[in-house]
Amino acid sequence: MNSSTGLLKTKKSPESYQSVQIVKRFKIQKINGYHGLKKVELLEAGVGDIVTISGLENVSIGDTLCDLDNTKKLSPISIEEPTLSIDIMVNSSPFSGRDGKNLTMHKIKERLLREKKANVTLKIDIPENVTDRITVSGRGELHLAVLIEAMRRENFEITVSKPKVIIKEIDGKKCEPIESVHIEVPKEFSGSVIEEMSKRKGEMQSLDTNDMGVSRMNFLVPTRGLMGCLGELLTLSKGLVIMTSIYDHFAPLKGHIPGRKRGVLISICKGTTNGYACLNLQKRGTLFVKPLDNVYEGMIVGENSRENDLIINVSKAKQLTNFRTTIKDENIILTPSKTFTLEEAISYIEDDELVADDDDVALDVAEDELVAEDVALEADV
Repeated sequence: MNSSTGLLKTKKSPESYQSVQIVKRFKIQKINGYHGLKKVELLEAGVGDIVTISGLENVSIGDTLCDLDNTKKLSPISIEEPTLSIDIMVNSSPFSGRDGKNLTMHKIKERLLREKKANVTLKIDIPENVTDRITVSGRGELHLAVLIEAMRRENFEITVSKPKVIIKEIDGKKCEPIESVHIEVPKEFSGSVIEEMSKRKGEMQSLDTNDMGVSRMNFLVPTRGLMGCLGELLTLSKGLVIMTSIYDHFAPLKGHIPGRKRGVLISICKGTTNGYACLNLQKRGTLFVKPLDNVYEGMIVGENSRENDLIINVSKAKQLTNFRTTIKDENIILTPSKTFTLEEAISYIEDDELVADDDDVALDVAEDELVAEDVALEADV
């Protein structure tokens, strides 16, 4: 907390004015400040000091601590509302339970409720009649990805849905969050960037180019249009684009925004990939797996070069014979497989797919369980 006026002293009894107009009376047990990176105990704290105190539970942003003789409440700090939500479930992929320790919905629920105490911008929705999933809302893909990554490192095995934009009804109209986006890119790629942002319903606010040949542009873009946007812009600009965004306002729905442009390559059986199969399948598209990776039936193992999905056998071994020639025994040269970060993985999937976090080195993107055939994507992090 930050002291605004007056002094905080230990063993003194101020009041707590909370944002819901509840007044609690308590005694400060301990005040801790900082000297460099070291935490030190203080007897009192003055104006401008950033300290931690003990003695009161359930304190949140916007609460006012004051003396009994001066019960004036300060204006609360406004917190940005969540713009995206995801469903978190237990990991149901065939790789479930290989390395993780926290596998049940009960443990996942406890972890999320504990996170809510420290992460005040996070919203947790636990439906009464639904026991297989918990809806978590945050301020963007990165905000949610940080939570999932933290849970992954704590040996949780979870399945995550595609992020959904939070829609509000304002004056009888359905409205979606709009973000202010700033982009810097070499001017030779500015045309491609502007075209891509237009496809995502972006409205240009300004454009200028400096003496170094760098174009700076500002857009107002629906949050829906920003999902997976950075990866596409990096491809168009050969990795030279810089993009930042911040929530701006809610506005009426902007209409349909196209999703993934290409289909996926789906494994037809369970097994282990090999170089022979990967070599023959490279011409079909971009692979997400490399030789000796474990796969299972329905797993997404690559991205098709066309719009449709394609079922393939990435575990097919080379048929062995007694006949040998220099042509048949040629070296296998493979293109490096495509890998995903957690944020990229949840942006890549479609509505009927899931990100299944099954161990400390991989992610899976799986088809929704309501669909007859499960689909998963192996993504290294």
